[in-house]
Amino acid sequence: MWMPFYGDRVSRPNSCTWRIDYLHKNYTTKHNHDPVEYLEGYAYARRLTHNDFTLVQELTNQDIEPHKIGKAITEQSPENKFVPKDIHNARQKTGP
Repeated sequence: MWMPFYGDRVSRPNSCTWRIDYLHKNYTTKHNHDPVEYLEGYAYARRLTHNDFTLVQELTNQDIEPHKIGKAITEQSPENKFVPKDIHNARQKTGP
């Protein structure tokens, strides 16, 4: 894999310093791929809103099962494209 820089440890007695050298000084700012068309697969687009997160907290405190929490969120905001792992992570953030 090509990288525009390389790291090299500078060898000096009693030293742990590193140096980064750029291979090409005229590095272009063009990104290496086009922008994505649909964001549903990315965690940023799947994140729960504040209202959804509050609902997860409330239902978790009532000992509601995670799949039922997912159904409740889908009913409240059908445009949200979360996955079960998102519910699990939100429940972990709420604490015991």
